[in-house]
Amino acid sequence: MSELGGYTDSENVNRLFVALKDDARKAVDTLLATTRNPATIMKTLELHYGNKCVIAKKILNDLKEMPSIDSGKIKLLQFATKIKNAVTALKSLNLTGHLESSDLIQSITKKFPAALKYAYNEYAANVPEEQAGLEKVPNFLCWQAELSANGIFEDDVCEVTQNHAD
Repeated sequence: MSELGGYTDSENVNRLFVALKDDARKAVDTLLATTRNPATIMKTLELHYGNKCVIAKKILNDLKEMPSIDSGKIKLLQFATKIKNAVTALKSLNLTGHLESSDLIQSITKKFPAALKYAYNEYAANVPEEQAGLEKVPNFLCWQAELSANGIFEDDVCEVTQNHAD
């Protein structure tokens, strides 16, 4: 029996079997089939995913592989959220040096439409230095999404008001 949760080793291996997906599952697939020792499986997962550098590399690759932004505000918010989550993760790992990577920032901003690139450059030039380079990107995108949402709602209200006035 495990001290934590009162599960047997076999039950814990079964729980891992059900819970693990995708790359994590592939990393320990053979162990799941051959061992009843959850500590062995957890150690392997820790080696794969407990290493700060491996986690940071995955985060950075995910950012670089994001698709370009379309003009819709939902996609803009999704893009911003992914970057904001990456910033939070890098900060929690104490790997804040990546937040100042001009290559990373450039690889992200090149996915912006031309007008958004121009607006971002203007925004970034006027943001206080306390904010790390990569932190500026999701803050800017959220601000743009808010502006876009406000414009959409105001236009809708104007259209309804005009229709009622006729």
